[in-house]
Amino acid sequence: MKLTNRLLKIASLVSENKRLADIGTDHGYIPVYLLNEGKINFAILADINKGPLENARSEVKRNKLEDKVDLRLGSGIEVLKKGEVDEVIIAGMGGILIGELLEANKEVAHSVDKLILQPMQAQEELRQYLLNNGYEILDECLEKEDFRIYEIIVAKYTGKNTHLEDNIYY
Repeated sequence: MKLTNRLLKIASLVSENKRLADIGTDHGYIPVYLLNEGKINFAILADINKGPLENARSEVKRNKLEDKVDLRLGSGIEVLKKGEVDEVIIAGMGGILIGELLEANKEVAHSVDKLILQPMQAQEELRQYLLNNGYEILDECLEKEDFRIYEIIVAKYTGKNTHLEDNIYY
């Protein structure tokens, strides 16, 4: 399976042997790729819409990974329970929506080792949400794909707020 540059970059940020959740999974390309590469052993693929989740189910079945994947229909990380996964990917959504998804299930958002976030817009609002709500930004990177530059933010909840009044642009 060949991933786009953006998806490859996101996949490269996932730690080895971790339990992964891919929120808004669409076709499930990142977790399927990581499972096929042997980088992870288990993934939860979640989407709010049935169509994309069925696309992911087809991709999982085509790759014979049914025993390593749990597919869930629902909104954001609300489909997860504390302790089920170590790392969470939320990619391809707006920064404000990503913040709302984290806010909707703080118990899970605060418990994971790593959040890999790729907002399509409102990156500064997402950074501000993270820093004002006890998250530490561990890493940030850019990935060029076609004619667009994508920002990827890696964060973890620490409980330490960095209150910022101004918007954060990088």
